[in-house]
Amino acid sequence: PTFGYCAAQKTRYFGYKLHAVCDKNGIFHSYDFSPANVHDVNYLNDVKNNFKNCLLIGDRGYIGKEFQVDLFNYSKIKLSVAMRKNQHDFVAFSKTKSSIRKRIET
Repeated sequence: PTFGYCAAQKTRYFGYKLHAVCDKNGIFHSYDFSPANVHDVNYLNDVKNNFKNCLLIGDRGYIGKEFQVDLFNYSKIKLSVAMRKNQHDFVAFSKTKSSIRKRIET
């Protein structure tokens, strides 16, 4: 385990991160653990090799246009991530997507 930083709570923590993919019914199709200090987007390399032609809903740790474009070009995966309020051209995340994403957070 290592120390990581949670930007949402502005705190450091010691441990691991869980990266998981589940469907709309809450059934897990893939998961992995990483040290807390490894950036979330590193898990996307595993995802793009194991999934094709689907929609992924991620948290703000996966924000990045280049990652979204790479996933789509490589595997036709559409990555939908809630924007930060201070981002240019801010658009609110849909309640439907938020409720789906919450299943994996709890």
